[in-house]
Amino acid sequence: MTKIGLAFLAAFTIYGCSNSTQEPSSEHPELTWETVPVTSGALRVTGRADWSKNGEVSIFWSGSAFTIGFEGTALKINLDANLAFFDVFVDDDFYPSIIIDRSDSAYPNDEITIVKNLSNKPHSVRIQKNTEIMYGKATLKGIQVLGEASSSALPPKPKKKIEFIGNSITCGYGILGKEHDIYTIASEDHFYTYANQAALILKAEEHTVCYSGKGTLRNCDNSTTLLIPEFYNKLSLENGTLWNTEEWVPDLIFANLGANDFNTTYPDSSSFVNAVIDFAKQLRGYYPNTSITLLDGPMMTGDEMITCRKFLDAAQQALIASGDKNVYRFSFDPQGELGYGIAEHPNQAQGQKDAVRLAEWVFKTFDWDN
Repeated sequence: MTKIGLAFLAAFTIYGCSNSTQEPSSEHPELTWETVPVTSGALRVTGRADWSKNGEVSIFWSGSAFTIGFEGTALKINLDANLAFFDVFVDDDFYPSIIIDRSDSAYPNDEITIVKNLSNKPHSVRIQKNTEIMYGKATLKGIQVLGEASSSALPPKPKKKIEFIGNSITCGYGILGKEHDIYTIASEDHFYTYANQAALILKAEEHTVCYSGKGTLRNCDNSTTLLIPEFYNKLSLENGTLWNTEEWVPDLIFANLGANDFNTTYPDSSSFVNAVIDFAKQLRGYYPNTSITLLDGPMMTGDEMITCRKFLDAAQQALIASGDKNVYRFSFDPQGELGYGIAEHPNQAQGQKDAVRLAEWVFKTFDWDN
């Protein structure tokens, strides 16, 4: 794969205040605008989604996406998504060719022209939410294509499913910036994380449940409210609606745990290990046959890293001893050689390196046919 940082050299921004409209092109006067309902088979939604309101669908978590298939030359959507950024992938794009900036909350409901002047043939356009849940949801309220919607234009659905649970590392906090830059929403992009990149290598459908600063026993600020096990089973953080875990059953779960628990001082060993065990049992209750891997990320070094790994190993061993043989461990190498993102978080190169290592391990460890 080419260096992931090169993607943005070709990217441009669509601002939230766009009010442009597209008329049928002179080259294809036969084409007219078709309104496509969100219930159409030409729309594929990835990630935990809320379909409870008629005529719209909302997504929440990092990496969730809308993919639209059509035959024609242009696509417009109505997207309510304050404070969010999106990457857009057209047809066979591996890297995003368009960035949508919805961080200007003054224009929450504007119609956005996503693509125009395409060749008149089948196309698929993926609009991926790459800012985390703390910046709100993204609600798709309308779709228009210059041509006609086409479910057959959608790419084949992946055979395998992977869920990534974690914190800022999984969200992509500061991954587009440099070590001493000041964090802004625009510096966060889940696409370049180890999680999204590994899912692409493994050709798997990806779901995430991740939130910067959150831990298993305690958060990075030592608070104990809204811990990962507490919000894992939620559709979103808006109203406590539970996610139907039978709706989407992953083949693999990767739970990246420990970084925030160890942020200030080391947690009590038995308390942390028991919290991890309880969370793994919570996951097992939802998914009896899913392989669960306990991860530790690349941000810890030295004795802190050794101690966290020791605690996670102990949790795995206890789970195996209790009869759960389908629990695994994986550790990322400490970062540093490739530089850092903002606040010493992984940068794009580190995310790619970690993705390759994790994918290689999956191929070796599991009967992985993608």
